[in-house]
Amino acid sequence: MPSRRDILASLFLSAVPARPQSEKISPGLLDRWLSEHRLPGASIAWVSRGGGPAEIAAGVADPESKRQVEPGTIFQAASLSKPVFAYTFLKEAAARKLDLDRPLTAMLDHPFRSRLRALMASEVPEDPRLALITPRMVLSHSTGVPNWLRNQPLALQFRPGEKFGYSGEAYVYLQNVLEHVAGHPLQDLAQRHVFEPLGMRDSSFVWRSDFEHRAAIGSSESGPRHKWRPAEGLAAGTLHTTAADYARFLRRFLRGDEITLQMLKPATQVQDGLAWGLGWGLESSPAGSAFWQWGDDGEFKAFAIGSVGRDLALVVLTNGSTGLRVCREAIQQMLPGPHPALSFRMVRY
Repeated sequence: MPSRRDILASLFLSAVPARPQSEKISPGLLDRWLSEHRLPGASIAWVSRGGGPAEIAAGVADPESKRQVEPGTIFQAASLSKPVFAYTFLKEAAARKLDLDRPLTAMLDHPFRSRLRALMASEVPEDPRLALITPRMVLSHSTGVPNWLRNQPLALQFRPGEKFGYSGEAYVYLQNVLEHVAGHPLQDLAQRHVFEPLGMRDSSFVWRSDFEHRAAIGSSESGPRHKWRPAEGLAAGTLHTTAADYARFLRRFLRGDEITLQMLKPATQVQDGLAWGLGWGLESSPAGSAFWQWGDDGEFKAFAIGSVGRDLALVVLTNGSTGLRVCREAIQQMLPGPHPALSFRMVRY
């Protein structure tokens, strides 16, 4: 009898029609995109189930020194951190037999409001709806927690589980609960569950000394900015990585396992053609199905997308404020066809 994993994989694959072979990105084409969109530099990697990653890099990593972007250049991945955290959480949850639908407050051994206040770094009012938030709601962006509180009192925007509402703040809340339950910081858990098993030797949620002369410097019209050297990992956005390393993470989803199949199952409806799974956005169009996430940290823009049915995933990491425009070019080149993800209201080009 087929396993549950086999059945889910079969359903996912059968939902995706065959598409024409995509064309690779040449150095000349990437150089043209950088020039057209006035972007300092970019690194792009793509992967299939059985091959790669292949990587191409162009432009400057440091606009002042003119140091070039190379295949091993380290970029801030911004919100591409979230799927890596989601995979880390689900691996640890499976090991500890944590219930994804158990309220987070039930996982804490301190009085609710005082512990939540410490985790959220914000004033927490009396609101019984806070006790409804579960890991599944956090990972699928349906908690009602605002995207970022910015030291303002916490006020839920809707009843948890009611609808979609993107929230990096909720991811940090779940991270703190996980660290409390597991007794280890996010970096250690990600190293155990993701970086080591997948051979991601150039990835970290915290700054490493060997990144110093390899890291890209973000740049905008106002000029370059200083390196961000996070001493503590944040689930929502401190991942530093290379394009090839992140492609290794994407390959896990093309190959499939119990955790990836769980993440690629729709959990929250966003709009026509878009839903959210556990950690990934999910799109459906005449071109097929795909999982995706964008990153926007000011001068660092990124996009990752993959299609199981087309056996291809790619990631684009950039160090300029116009980077998402090059991300869009690369996606249309490698995975041609309509992409609802590219018109998602929060992706600002």
